[in-house]
Amino acid sequence: MRPLIRRGKDPVTIIPLNRPLQKGDVVLFQLGERYIVHRVWKLKPGWVQTFGDNCWNPEPWFPEEQVLGMVVKFSRNGKVHRLDTPRACVWGRMWMAIYPIRLCYKRLRSLAGRCYRRIFPKK
Repeated sequence: MRPLIRRGKDPVTIIPLNRPLQKGDVVLFQLGERYIVHRVWKLKPGWVQTFGDNCWNPEPWFPEEQVLGMVVKFSRNGKVHRLDTPRACVWGRMWMAIYPIRLCYKRLRSLAGRCYRRIFPKK
C-alpha cells in the first residue's frame, strides 16, 4: 500500500467488516498463504478485486469471504491518520480514478530512462 502505508513501519488498525465494501476501502485479505492490505478496486456480487496504491496490476478476483477486515487508521511518526473519514474515502476514490494517468506517467518515465541510457551509456 505504499506510499500510503509503509510495510513494517506504519502500524495499522484493522476492524471486522461492519458495512458493505465500497470502492476505495482499504482492506486486509488472505490470498493463498499471504496476508495483503490493498484498496478495493472493483466489486461484483460476492467478489472483490483489489489494487495496491503503488501496484500497476490489480490482484485477481477473489470471494468476498476472504476479506478479513478493514483498515480504519494507521500511524506514521507518532501521528494517527484515519481512513474511515469522508475526506479519506474521497481521496481513495480519486487515487483509484487517476490510475490511467499514473500508468501513463510510469510508462513515459520508463521510456525517458531508456532513451537517456541509450544516448548517454555508462562507460
